[in-house]
Amino acid sequence: MAHGESLITSPAQFARLLAQLQWHQRARELPGPVSACFAEQEAVAECAMQLRRIGDKWNLRQKILNLLAKLFCPET
Repeated sequence: MAHGESLITSPAQFARLLAQLQWHQRARELPGPVSACFAEQEAVAECAMQLRRIGDKWNLRQKILNLLAKLFCPET
């Protein structure tokens, strides 16, 4: 489980996690070039997920700043 993710709280989450683990196991058993392709896809997916989290944090930050601006700098 990656840092920051919540614990498994439903059977559906468990099933998805199990499917991912089985997929990773099959990818490790494949020959070199094919396994490298899976590793590259996994790295791209992880990078995309991290960029999404960063974007979500910046979006939340901007929303909070906008709220504070409305509260403390009311327009006339």
